[in-house]
Amino acid sequence: MNRMPRLRHVLTAAEPAAAAAIAGPEGLGGALRVAPSYPEADAGEPGRRGGRSVARRLRGSPAFLTGGTIVVFWVVCAIFWRLIVPYSPFTTNPFGALRPPNGMHWLGTDELGRDVLSRVLAGAAPVLTVAPIATALAVACGTVLGLAAGYYRGLLDDLLMRIVDTLLVLPGLIIAVVVIGIAGPSVVSVILLVGLSFSPRHAAIQATRDLSSSPPIAAPGGRPGGRVLPPCAGTVPGTGAR
Repeated sequence: MNRMPRLRHVLTAAEPAAAAAIAGPEGLGGALRVAPSYPEADAGEPGRRGGRSVARRLRGSPAFLTGGTIVVFWVVCAIFWRLIVPYSPFTTNPFGALRPPNGMHWLGTDELGRDVLSRVLAGAAPVLTVAPIATALAVACGTVLGLAAGYYRGLLDDLLMRIVDTLLVLPGLIIAVVVIGIAGPSVVSVILLVGLSFSPRHAAIQATRDLSSSPPIAAPGGRPGGRVLPPCAGTVPGTGAR
């Protein structure tokens, strides 16, 4: 009876899991109280530390700072180009055509006498509008075709891949003439042109990825012979960046 307080003190100071295992569900005569442990309190700390570490490395990277500055510059130009350009990018001047760079026209003039610098700054707006939408269209169409070919395989795979091969060997000028002839000269035509031109590449890359991956696993509780879609999470970001 004299050793019970000392034992209770030792077990309380030890690991809670070990104390609970020794004391059992009822404790040592109900006298042992195990200190609670809250591992959830620090569950998010490693993620926060990792995020701070990545942010610190990016702030100290000259390449990241240079690239970020360039991107911010062009985004600002795309939004506020009307306030930045020194001349109207659409006004022609036949008497000032093809001038070399000088104090008035920093990048010179084109064959119609328009200021090249003003046209470059004004051209950032349609580029930043067309490029993301066209890239998303190309990635979406190519990924769907590649996943369909990798999922079903057989006859459908052969048919889709032959269509993709045909589009890959066609000159881009022919596709441009067809798209512009159907949709007319507009921003939508450019988006469709770029999207359709690059979607076969994404489809071919995705289909190759699917065929080189492990065999499709059976879908639990699905129809006989059912399969899940091949993995594409590691392929879409890489092909989209191209």
